[in-house]
Amino acid sequence: MKAGIVLTLTLVIVAAAIFVVTPTSAARAGTPTKWYWTAGLCKSRLNHYGIRLGDGRTFYNANEYCVGIGGLSTCEWSSGYRTRLYTQFAAFVRAYDGTVRAFTLIPTGKVAFRIEKVRALGHEPSSPTFDAYISPIATALARIEQQRGCAPYSP
Repeated sequence: MKAGIVLTLTLVIVAAAIFVVTPTSAARAGTPTKWYWTAGLCKSRLNHYGIRLGDGRTFYNANEYCVGIGGLSTCEWSSGYRTRLYTQFAAFVRAYDGTVRAFTLIPTGKVAFRIEKVRALGHEPSSPTFDAYISPIATALARIEQQRGCAPYSP
């Protein structure tokens, strides 16, 4: 139980600190990367393709949560205003070994993405417990993003 409390507190702090959206290096350099994904596609890509860390290690995820972040600067409505599409996501994942990580995911192509600001948050061997901790955080983050708004569709 103590480990769960520590993990919960860590996740709340990380959610507040890590996911403050800052312009990516590509945006700063003037090279637009305009691949818009839904949160569902983000989750699907993380599940199907796994993650490669900067040091070369790779892992596949047992659980994933993706929340579009950034408001007007990274969000655009799909045609017909049916779905929000984002160029940046806050992602929380649990690898099959139980390691919980949080990071920013940036789509760079139809199936390609890069990750930034990776943080290992601890270890959670149980999928239901991971969901119990992350779901409220992801829901709160999504509510904040809903209030920030989304730009109109521009083909």
